[in-house]
Amino acid sequence: MGSITAETRTWHAAGNILRERADNFRMQLSRVRESFDPEAIHDLRVSSRRLREAITIFSKLFKKRRRSSLLEELKALVKSMGSIRNCDEAIRFFSTLTEKCAAGVKPVVSRLIATLSANREQEKLCLHATLEKIDPDSFVAQVEKLCKTPRNAKSLKVTLRQPVSLTVLAALAKREKTILELLPEALMEENATPLHRLRISVKRLRYRLELLAPFAKGDYKGVYSTIKSYQEILGHIHDLDVFATLADTDREETAAGKSLQKLILKQRKKLFAEFIRLNEASPLAEIGDRIKELI
Repeated sequence: MGSITAETRTWHAAGNILRERADNFRMQLSRVRESFDPEAIHDLRVSSRRLREAITIFSKLFKKRRRSSLLEELKALVKSMGSIRNCDEAIRFFSTLTEKCAAGVKPVVSRLIATLSANREQEKLCLHATLEKIDPDSFVAQVEKLCKTPRNAKSLKVTLRQPVSLTVLAALAKREKTILELLPEALMEENATPLHRLRISVKRLRYRLELLAPFAKGDYKGVYSTIKSYQEILGHIHDLDVFATLADTDREETAAGKSLQKLILKQRKKLFAEFIRLNEASPLAEIGDRIKELI
């Protein structure tokens, strides 16, 4: 993407961006096939999402059948990797609790870790099957075909030729609109669903913002860092919500499960306070204005 400027035509920029992200996807896919290492899986998941977001941003330029096929393939892969990632994060979290929790709670934690470990093995088999269906070279070739064949629509002429900076800013504005709609309810601690949806929107905003990196002016690093901080805090809050639910599903020792759940919710409360402090220091409602200043 190094050759792209703010004035590069959208069609030319879209091709460069998709090719670069497809190449990275192929590299990360090869790593996962070799190791199934949690870090490699994470990197492939991020690469898949970045490519998927880029295709989505420029979706109007491409033939629906071709783009839909790629998006569906990426969606299935991300979902499969997400299941393993959830197991890994939960195992890591509950393993750190074994030394902190009371003796009566430890049997619950041990059972949870054992169950999660067994689930991970099943999810690993599912991911392996999903990966076997994806031929890296064939996938990249499909992306190349997509980049060479724009939709034959008169209404696209302006979009194809307009500066890519305008196209990306429009995509960022859509994501910002969703964030502003979710923010009021997400600022209430008990509202897990709006917080979860806000997390997803912030993450997608970050992937879209990355497209401005080659030609952004001003405080790009500061804006990007702020968005990443929001994503990380909201991600940890969501994880704790999931972990609290897992702790409450142990039916053999209900009292111990409830005690474990309280311990998790205490950590969640601290993280939510961090979220509020971040929003006071760098208001999420102002992030759109900060992004506009980058062009």
